[in-house]
Amino acid sequence: MKRFLSILIASIAISATPSWAQFTVEDKTKTKQEDVKFEKDFKNIDVQAAEFYSDAKAKLERQRIRKERNTLEITVSLQGSMASYNNAWLDTRGGDNSIAVTGDFFLKHTYVKDKFRLFTQAQAKYGYNRIRVEDEDGGKEGIWFKNLDQFWIQTEPSRTINKAWSYNGRVKITSQFSKTYTSRTAQTDENVKTSFMAPGYVNVSLGFKFTSQNKKFPIRISLNPLASDGTVAYNDLVEKIYRDKNATSWFGIDMGKHATFSGGSDINIGFDRTWGKNGWIRYWTDCTVYYGWITNVINGTKIRNYYNYLTAQRQWEEGGKVGDAPAKVGRMVELHPTIDWKNRITLKASKFITTTIEINLYYNKAQSSAILLQSNLKVGLSYTFKNK
Repeated sequence: MKRFLSILIASIAISATPSWAQFTVEDKTKTKQEDVKFEKDFKNIDVQAAEFYSDAKAKLERQRIRKERNTLEITVSLQGSMASYNNAWLDTRGGDNSIAVTGDFFLKHTYVKDKFRLFTQAQAKYGYNRIRVEDEDGGKEGIWFKNLDQFWIQTEPSRTINKAWSYNGRVKITSQFSKTYTSRTAQTDENVKTSFMAPGYVNVSLGFKFTSQNKKFPIRISLNPLASDGTVAYNDLVEKIYRDKNATSWFGIDMGKHATFSGGSDINIGFDRTWGKNGWIRYWTDCTVYYGWITNVINGTKIRNYYNYLTAQRQWEEGGKVGDAPAKVGRMVELHPTIDWKNRITLKASKFITTTIEINLYYNKAQSSAILLQSNLKVGLSYTFKNK
């Protein structure tokens, strides 16, 4: 009993005395983040290893997006003809045989992503003829000569404003592939009159484009208040021919120089439509009209001085003006509108046999006051590839 009483008294005494106790619980996940480690790096997880990923499905999706954004059309054609004529009554040295082969390549591509659009067209034409001509001994020999050689490429980046209108830019380059000679029998380096980029034509413009939403009348019109038209020529053999003729310019470029550019405005009109269930008839046209009014305004004084010099020089040579010859001034002529109009009509007899009619008109008074008109009628094999 005394023992129990002693324990009770001690307990009361302890409870009446103030006491403090402090406990600290450390959580390494809160105070030492560097000690936290994961067994796997989630940033480098291989997505292909996930159960929800399918490589075939992703590949098909990429193909769908690529096809949706790109519209491609390529047409390749080859035409040939052969003719033989032999009149033994009048010509005992044999007849006259001729062969013609022409190849044509046309490309049209459109890339669309959101409001951005890139429209590209390109064409290349090349043809050769073989015909018999008389040689120096009075005999006849077959000679191959080029009768068709041209390529052009045109690209137009644009940004959509609404369904019909867009901001538009255009770059176009036109030239030929190989040398052209002065005649069929004179085909040496001394007789080269044109060649690759001699001449070459470069057109750059900025403006607005209207695209018709009517599928029955798919016309597009580019209005470009700012444009530049240029001619380049880089070939020593061609330049030598003009120098030997004492010419003051070649292809509208002053002798000793290789390029000339002017500033102005242009308008471009395009149309491309097919008729019939299988598109058996198709009409395509592209027309560009350029006027270098900016250059005319800037060089107005030089243009008047040059024309006044030509008038005074003519009067002096005719004896109407007494005294010394007028002082010569630099050549500066007024620019006239330049027209480049291409037309093509295609008639399909079958999937691979087509008839093509081409009429191309070109006018540039800086080079010649004559209108260049080229026409072709071709029948042969043709194949068109479309991805849509």
